[in-house]
Amino acid sequence: ATVIQIAERIITSMLVSSVVQGRDIDIRTSIGIAFRKPGSIGPDELLHRADTALYQAKHGGQGHYVVFASAPAGLTAGVSRQSAVVG
Repeated sequence: ATVIQIAERIITSMLVSSVVQGRDIDIRTSIGIAFRKPGSIGPDELLHRADTALYQAKHGGQGHYVVFASAPAGLTAGVSRQSAVVG
């Protein structure tokens, strides 16, 4: 499975709705993804990139993932197929 497929499975598995003490509770997730080539960046920079991607995913709404790319724009966004957010 690819990282994107795994991210989509995680997002799908986190689509939880329940009632707690008489209140409807919806649980959703957002995922930030970052890659590195061996020796290219250190763990702190990798974590920073993943955190940046996660912030963008959260900004996009619930049920999103964002991949940090080493492109000039820096980020490539993706929306889980299960997301209810439609353009």
